[in-house]
Formats: sequence, C-alpha cells, structure tokens
Amino acid sequence: MTFIQQLQDCFVASLRSIIFICPDLLFAIIASVATAIVAGRPLLPLRYRIATCLGFGLYGVVVGVFMGASKVSLVNELLPALITVLSGYLAYLATRNTRRNYILIFGPGLITMVLCLLFSTFYHVFFKNPLSA
Repeated sequence: MTFIQQLQDCFVASLRSIIFICPDLLFAIIASVATAIVAGRPLLPLRYRIATCLGFGLYGVVVGVFMGASKVSLVNELLPALITVLSGYLAYLATRNTRRNYILIFGPGLITMVLCLLFSTFYHVFFKNPLSA
C-alpha cells in the first residue's frame, strides 16, 4: 500500500466520521440557541446563555453518541457517572461566591444537555454506525 493510498483511506475515514456526527452537532446548535432564547433568563447577555447551553449540549452529544453507537449497553455505567459529574459541578458552583445571575443559566443548560443526550442516543441506536462497516 502506497503513501497516497493510506492518505486517501485516512481522508475517507475522516469524511465518514464528520458525516456520522453532523446531525448531532446541528441538533446541539439548534437546541442551544432555542433553549437559551426561550428558557434563559434575560439577566445575562444572549451570547453567554448560548455558550453555556452549547457547552452542556455538546456534553450530552458526546455521551449520547457513546450510548447509542455502542454494541454493549452502557446506560447502566454512564448514566450514574453523568449524574454524579453534573451534580458535583453544580454543587461546587452553588458554594462559590458566584453571582446569582450566573447560577440561573445552568437550568437551560441542563435542559439542552438532556435534549441532546436523548437525540444522540436515539439517532445512533436506530441508524447504523458507518464506521463499523
């Protein structure tokens, strides 16, 4: 196998990966903007609300892809870890001297994360993974 053939194989694999994750990323962006506008408090600028919702949404996408594309049931192992990480982070933020305005944004962020988690999980459960072909 020549170097050019290996390079072409790498580009084909990269393109399949991008196509595989595009619907999830598009849903995360749309859900983040919609949740930040509808459920976000107007105490913070819109860009902060969108950025927070997008961060939580991308976390939900990553966990949802692993849960949905896996052949082994990971729900029993990942869901408690997900809840532990989020509740620990929110407890840490609640104990800091953080302004009340910044704490209020985590509600819409969690809503976005759950929406993206559900979408990614169901999308990858019902559609085959092109990387495993």
